[in-house]
Order: sequence, then structure tokens, then C-alpha cells
Amino acid sequence: MTGNANTSANTSVTTAGDLGRYELLFRFASGGMADVYAARMRGSAGFTKVVAIKRMQERFSDDEDFVGMFIDEGRLAAQITSPHVVSTLDLGRADDGSLFIAMELVVGSSVWELFRACHQTRSALPLGPALEIIAQAASGLHAAHEARTSEGRHLEIVHRDVSPQNILIDSRGNVKLSDFGIARAVERVTHTAVPEVKGKYGYCSPEQIDCADLDQRSDLFSLGTIAWELLTGQQLFTQRHPMKTMSKVLECHVPSLLELRRETPPEIAILIKRCLSRDPSERPQSAQEVSLSIRTSARAAGVTLGTATLAEFVQEHAGDAIQDMETRLRRSLSESGTGRETLHRANTPAAHQQQSGVSLRSAAVSEGSAPRSKVESPEGRALRPKQRLIVTLVVILVGAAIGAGLAASNRGSNNQAEVSADAGVPSTGNAGTTGSTAPTVEAIEASNVIANEPETSVSETGDGAEALAAEARDVQLPSRSVSSPSRRAVPRSTEVAEDDPRQQRRRAIRQRVDLPDDFPR
Repeated sequence: MTGNANTSANTSVTTAGDLGRYELLFRFASGGMADVYAARMRGSAGFTKVVAIKRMQERFSDDEDFVGMFIDEGRLAAQITSPHVVSTLDLGRADDGSLFIAMELVVGSSVWELFRACHQTRSALPLGPALEIIAQAASGLHAAHEARTSEGRHLEIVHRDVSPQNILIDSRGNVKLSDFGIARAVERVTHTAVPEVKGKYGYCSPEQIDCADLDQRSDLFSLGTIAWELLTGQQLFTQRHPMKTMSKVLECHVPSLLELRRETPPEIAILIKRCLSRDPSERPQSAQEVSLSIRTSARAAGVTLGTATLAEFVQEHAGDAIQDMETRLRRSLSESGTGRETLHRANTPAAHQQQSGVSLRSAAVSEGSAPRSKVESPEGRALRPKQRLIVTLVVILVGAAIGAGLAASNRGSNNQAEVSADAGVPSTGNAGTTGSTAPTVEAIEASNVIANEPETSVSETGDGAEALAAEARDVQLPSRSVSSPSRRAVPRSTEVAEDDPRQQRRRAIRQRVDLPDDFPR
């Protein structure tokens, strides 16, 4: 299915809830009996895929005929495998009993919308894009006509509604056939008891109007009508009144294509004329023949075909609608994903949340996004901008506190050095300063012993303090920088016991005498 601004302008953007693993995002198209939604399909291990959901309206849930037709559409389309047919993924039933079909979402435009855009500008499609549309649509028709069951039984599908509205073109120039709701096949559950005309009258074949037996060549007549209109920019059979339209189809009068558009290669004009023959036996025998003939004749005439030229034309005439659809999808997916992720984390244990966060980051890198440096929490989840700001402020405050502590420590060291100087310790300077005296090895050893000794209690009394003060005046202390925070002045007790072994050891070292053997160590 395709979504664009034109089909979604008059539809509600509200969803009707979720359908099992399908999360409805918004409705972009609505018909008389079904609504079409953009949805997200969810699977295991974080698998997601954007799809289209065609949901039968609830008021038709009890209509057996319509329910049977809806089931037939899903079953038949699922048997067709082709890049030129919209893929059918699933057939299910909602809680209210309504059926839905999950299918490929085609973000692009329909042939009808391109035809209308050209009609407003009074111009026909360029020859290359027009022929590319016909050739790809014929390939899709051939895949439908040749579809078989899993057991190999030929389904004998006749689309019966090949029209500009059911031929879709995505933004990359890929043409896809859609809507097999009224297709005829041998595997259908429902069959029409009373003959009736099905399809859009302006694109029906004469045998459809006559309610005669149909085969695959009926679809070729419809495709020929579309080809003639794309090349001429005019409608071939459609009239204001349905009866007049059917009458024009039965008359089957087709103006010459070469007269209306002279640049058309003659071989292609003859091919389209054959498709529009009143007698099915005079038409091409397969859609594949139509596709191959168009490409061969275009190549011989020097007409450039390809998806690139078609994509460029689609972007030129339907680019705004495609951009609007893509914007709606991004916004809906973002809003839905945020809500789902919040709910998921609220109901998931912390250990599982950590694993989920790693998986999401790995998936983002694997999709081609450049890895970025992130501040993460201890659990491994990436912090949000507000959390990163808080962490940054905390780091700044802690750094400032540490700096203030170091500055206070330096000031304390300087104050202690000044107190020591006031107590009689000689002022220190650099070793190379003029007038300084180099310390002796013995003096350095004595100073190290003093610095490493524990503090002497102030309760100790005796004459040792006076002796220590007297000896200190006769000892040359080494030069030390008062600004160094690692070497602090050691407070000395003013009251020292005379028989204190530590003081005796100090005096012995200073006097450079040997200690007795029985001296306590």
C-alpha cells in the first residue's frame, strides 16, 4: 500500500489500538469497507518492520460475503512472489472480530496521482517513465497470472481491477501491483452466484462488461488502456455516467496513438493497439510478452528506460507528498518508541535493562550511524544530557574542594615553619645561596633521626630539655625549604627526662661517641 498527503488529508490520525504484534501508528487511507494504517510489526530480539495494515471496518464483520472476499484477497496475494507485486505478510483477526491484512508499505505515489498531476499541468508523462511503468506493471501481472499453490497447482488468477489506482510506484522507481480484492482464481472461497460487473468500468475489458468468462487476457486489455492514457494524457473510455462508460468500452473505438503522440515508437504503438483488441485472441498471449516487447522496442528506438529516470519523475511530481509521509512515519515511530521504551524499562529488572541498553547501542552502530562518545552510568546505560550536566558539576565541585584543601595545607606548613623560626631555628635558604654553610654528613643523620622520632610527651620533666637546647645551638642543621608541604617542623617538648634512652641516643649521635653494648635500643 502507498501513503501520501492526498489520501490522508481527510483521514484521522488516531489509531484504533494494537493488533497483536502490530502497533498501529496512523491511518492514511480509508475506503467504503476498509481502512489502511501505517503500522509497526514487532518480533523477537528487537526486530521491527514498518508495514501497512488493511483493516476491515467493524460493521462488515457479520457480512459473510465480504468476510469471504477479504480472506480470499489475503490468501491469493500471499501466493504471489514478485518485486512488482505488493507483498502480503499476514492475515489476522482483531479483538472486535474484524479481519486485517498485513502487507508491504509502499511510500510513494500511484499512477492515478501522477496522471492527475500531469493533467493539471496539461502535459503527458515523458516517454521513458511512461514505458517503464507499463513494462514493470506487466511483469507484476505475469507473476500473478503464473502464481501456483505450495503443491504446484496453477491458481489461474485474473486480477479484474488493473487500474491506475492499483499500480503503485515507490520513491526509488519500483512499480508494484496491488489490491487483489476482486481477483478471480480457482482457490477462491467465495463465488458470484449472479453475474455482475466487478472493477472500475473505465478499465474493464469488453468481456467483463458482458459478464462473460474471463482469462488473463482480460487484464492485458486493462493494462493497454492505462498505457494509452499515460502516453496521450487523455482518458480513453471513462465518461461522467457509468452507462456511457460501459458503452464506450463495448464499442472499443481506440484513436491512433501515433497521431496523438508522434514520438511513440511504432512497434510500441502497435503493441498497445493489440492489447486493446475487442477479440481476446488478437491480444498478446501473456503479460511477459508485453514487458519484453516494450523494453526491446524502446531500446531499438533509443528511449532510455530504468528505475532511475522513473524515480526522478516521481520525486518531481509527488516529492512533497512522499516527504510528508516520511515525516509522519518518523514522528510516529519516535513518539511510539519513546513510550514503549519507558514502559519496557519500568517493567524490566535492572540486569535486563543493562543488557537491553548494550543491545540497542550495538544495533545503532550496525545500522550505519557513527559511534559517539557517551557518559554512562555504572549500570552501563548512556546518561541523558541533564544527567551529564549534573555529573560535570559534581566533578567540578569535588575538584575545587580538593584544591582548597591543598592550599590550606600549604598555608599550614608555612605557618609551622614561621613558628619554628621564631623559636630559634636558623632561617633556611637554597643550598647555593651565598653565606650558607654546607651541612655535614653527621648533622644530616642527626636531623633524620630527630624527624623520625615520636613526639616527646610534655609531662616529661628533668634537665634533659636544657641539655638538648644547649646542644642544639652547637649543631649545624641542614637547609630545608619552608615551603615544602612534605617536611613539617616537629614540635619538641620543653620537659625531657634526663634518663630518657631516646635523648641519650640523640646526644650520643651528636657527640659521635659509641654506645655501650648494654644500651637499650
